[in-house]
Amino acid sequence: MTTKDGDEMRSIATTYYKRLLTEDSMNTGEGTREYIILQSIPQKVTTEMNTWLTRPLSIIEIWEALSDLDADRCPEIDSLAPHFFTSLWDTIKEDLFQAHEDITTSGNMQRNLNRG
Repeated sequence: MTTKDGDEMRSIATTYYKRLLTEDSMNTGEGTREYIILQSIPQKVTTEMNTWLTRPLSIIEIWEALSDLDADRCPEIDSLAPHFFTSLWDTIKEDLFQAHEDITTSGNMQRNLNRG
């Protein structure tokens, strides 16, 4: 299809990418190109591994991750060092865990949460 009309081009592009990027658009039945391509990709993560990797974090795992960091190093000059979190752990652990849960659930993190 060929067109020079801007609205028509926008409509064609929108339709194309909606079809391309939605789950329903990928017909993965046996014999389709998509199925053949997907079968040629080696599986590195098993279903069990995926279940374990995508499960919710626990407070203990957050503590372990913080404890593994260099206590006095910060990723940015105005960030809080891991020592801040570990030294105040008993006071802030529930709030920190709730913040993690909120970010995980909403998919959004307020920009100011990354500032010390």
